[in-house]
Amino acid sequence: MVRGGRIDDDPCMNDPSIPIFRYVPHLLDESLVLESFRDGRLAGGARLAELERRVAKICGLSTGVCVSSVTSAVAMLAAGLDLARDDEVIMSPLAPASIAAGLRSRGVRLVFADVCPGTMNLDAARVEAAITPFTKAIVFSHTFGSSAGAPEVAKLAGRQEITLIEDVTEALGSRIADRPVGGFGRAALASMGPFSAIPSGSGGLVLSSDERLGAAVRAIRAGEASPLGMVAPVEAGWPSELCVALSLGQARRIEELREQRLQLAVSYMRRLMSTIGVVAPTVDNDEVAPHWSGILCRLEAGYTEEERDGVVRGMRIHEIEVAAPRRCVYNFALTESDPASCTVARSIAKRLIRLPFHLGMSSQDIEMVAQTLALMISRENLSRGG
Repeated sequence: MVRGGRIDDDPCMNDPSIPIFRYVPHLLDESLVLESFRDGRLAGGARLAELERRVAKICGLSTGVCVSSVTSAVAMLAAGLDLARDDEVIMSPLAPASIAAGLRSRGVRLVFADVCPGTMNLDAARVEAAITPFTKAIVFSHTFGSSAGAPEVAKLAGRQEITLIEDVTEALGSRIADRPVGGFGRAALASMGPFSAIPSGSGGLVLSSDERLGAAVRAIRAGEASPLGMVAPVEAGWPSELCVALSLGQARRIEELREQRLQLAVSYMRRLMSTIGVVAPTVDNDEVAPHWSGILCRLEAGYTEEERDGVVRGMRIHEIEVAAPRRCVYNFALTESDPASCTVARSIAKRLIRLPFHLGMSSQDIEMVAQTLALMISRENLSRGG
């Protein structure tokens, strides 16, 4: 769907032949969801505590707090860290918009630092240049599953004595030199949304080894402490027990899922690397063991946002559900940051395409996606006379 000349942010289509996301049922997940259904507990059951422990352990941390959404998780973490109005937080323009929304609810001033063109993660040198006396935290998003650059930003944060928060939504279960992502900073955030490593529909987690911070966030969730300074209401609610059960089943078998998704990602990347006009995702660092929760490619430099949108529309017409991700780069109007300082991120964002990625895909599905992508790009080339 197109609104105002732009593709609708909602990627959902009515029963496409190849959906962008599809949960593949598993007996363990089904049994946990059924147990929750029969228990009659809508929230706060025994499975919640296990999910919090397991996800924290995946990140090499000791405590976790699960809430109704990742935006709520961000807002409550910010309150627990006592981030207040006009405190500055440095983040990537390619971070999920939910991260920005949660921080803005505290009145925090967002400062965007540009990214590395290869990894699409924060560039440590750009982050260092953005630090001021008002900088209180850095959010490192493992963008689209890539963890490259995290150790360098962590060293910078430690040297400057600035709180580092990791967004591990798209990389939960990844490791760098046998060190789990999520454990490089003081706290981490994870979503349970459709494009996360443990998707269930909704929910978010605050993860840390700081027991006092964990206790503060738990108190906010329970309504025992008010996040003073909140300038916009944020639901500090409990997650659905059914969503918790579904994510718990996947957290229990995170290594199995990581291996299965890795095989799918490798098949995808091999096929995309031969597709003219496409930059396929890569992992250049041998020390990084990624957990792919999605596949995003981008059109080569020189293609415009309008041409990218034309490719997306064409693929949808052919019943292949793809999306043009909307990230923080589109929210510059809500911040005081100068968008001109993030030219790499802005260029990349205009050419990104999220492709179908789920364990229900066959090799034939991957081939169909790649062929249709190539066809739509060739049509855009013809329309420009290229």
